Amino acid sequence: MTNSTMFYGSYTNVFKKYNIPMAYLLVYSVCYILILIVLIQSISKAYRRYFVTGDKTHGFYSSKAFTGWDFMVTSEETAKLKHRSIYLELAESLSSKVRVVERSFAHDCGLFSLRLVTNLFVLGIIAGACYLIIYMYGTLIKDQSTVIQQLAVPLLVAGYNLILPYLFTGITRLEKYKNPKTALYFTLARVFVMKVVVLITLIVFWLRQVDDCGRDACECWETFAGQEIYKLVIIDFIVQFLATAIVELIVGIGRRFVCKTLKPPEFNIARNTMDLIQSQAYTWIGMYFSPLLMVLCIVKIFLTFYVKKISVIYNCKPSSQAWRAAFAKTIFLIVLFVFFAICGFTVGYIMVQLEPSETCGPFRGKPSPFDILISRVEGLGWFSIVLEILTSPGFILAIIVLLILGIYYFRTITKGRRKIIKRLKQQITLEGQDKRFLLKRLRDVVEQAAVAGDAQGSRGQPSHNAKQAQSSHDDRQDRPTSAPQERQYQQRGHRGPSSGSGGGMEAHASYPSAFPLSPGADIVFHQ
Repeated sequence: MTNSTMFYGSYTNVFKKYNIPMAYLLVYSVCYILILIVLIQSISKAYRRYFVTGDKTHGFYSSKAFTGWDFMVTSEETAKLKHRSIYLELAESLSSKVRVVERSFAHDCGLFSLRLVTNLFVLGIIAGACYLIIYMYGTLIKDQSTVIQQLAVPLLVAGYNLILPYLFTGITRLEKYKNPKTALYFTLARVFVMKVVVLITLIVFWLRQVDDCGRDACECWETFAGQEIYKLVIIDFIVQFLATAIVELIVGIGRRFVCKTLKPPEFNIARNTMDLIQSQAYTWIGMYFSPLLMVLCIVKIFLTFYVKKISVIYNCKPSSQAWRAAFAKTIFLIVLFVFFAICGFTVGYIMVQLEPSETCGPFRGKPSPFDILISRVEGLGWFSIVLEILTSPGFILAIIVLLILGIYYFRTITKGRRKIIKRLKQQITLEGQDKRFLLKRLRDVVEQAAVAGDAQGSRGQPSHNAKQAQSSHDDRQDRPTSAPQERQYQQRGHRGPSSGSGGGMEAHASYPSAFPLSPGADIVFHQ
């Protein structure tokens, strides 16, 4: 199998129509550059969305309480998930608001000593794990006659990934952090340091095989590194599958049929995300030594996703730790970038500085893989000079310094913009308060004007009644007292209340004083 296309050593440097060494070098160089561009773009978007323009407090609770529900939800299960999602978002936001309790100096000293001891203990565990890897490699590298000896280091690394995160979680609980988020980040940082140190230890040991190959300890150190990475990926998947499908399945069956009070295991988002990041790191570091490792890692991640999904739905309960999605995405992308930087630096160092194996691979017989490109451009005149300058250590150091200065400059601009955004939000809040104050004053003025109008109308009502009574009295005095006078009175256009339909209207037209139209008066038409 080591002579198949799965490994670096099977590719030859003999070419007629297709330049395999140049293609091998350029393809992987372009792949790493594209991955770097995608990672930087993703990190910049996530960072800008959360740390620069992200609104973490303004209107968060009111929007979640009054407008956070989706009324298109009709399923009971979907409604429970939506309810749980809103609850976790509120819990995550409130978890950071911990009341500060004053403690004595002796208590602070004891707490500091406890945390110092626990951190030293964690560092000792990580150092011991790395030493054990190097010891086992040194002991078993010359004798791998059995399967257990061949898989000893991958099993050891998989055991670290499975056991040490739980150990770090227990140690963090002993440190008595008041804020749950602080304890969570300390656990995540320790798991991250453990995985990074283990990866660096493996890389250093693989690179040491270059000297061993010079002393005929192995035939092709690139193929040896590819074999080890294949073992790590396969064993890691098997251990994760067994831990998920067997342990969590047994607990789920026992909780359903044996002991109803048994609590289901909790799905740890941070631990599972770090496992995925480590799998991605194995892909980045191993695809140079094993071109088909990418296909295997894609299949592994695909199967892992569905195994975890089924386990979460049927066997696990949701994570009790509340996560802010944008912040968690930014942190994990930064962690992923750190792993990529380690892998990219290692592969770049191999391409530029290390001497390939003399008996295998497309770069056999060359001082370094990068000499393939240099030999191709030597006859191009000025281009070869430019390429030599671009690949010189001084130019690379200058680029790194410029990048650091650029990062510092944009970081400063970002801080200034964050302050401006904070002031603008405060200004918007103050303007909203001013609008509410003005609306309240306007409402008070309208209410006072209405009260004043009612009071004025009530004072003017007696004089209006008096005028109406006086007009009625004058009208009665003008009416005749005898029948002939009544007929003459009606002939002149005056009709009484019994004169039929429309009499009231004619009386109003002839004698407007009989129906005074003052504010608050009622007009009655007699039929």
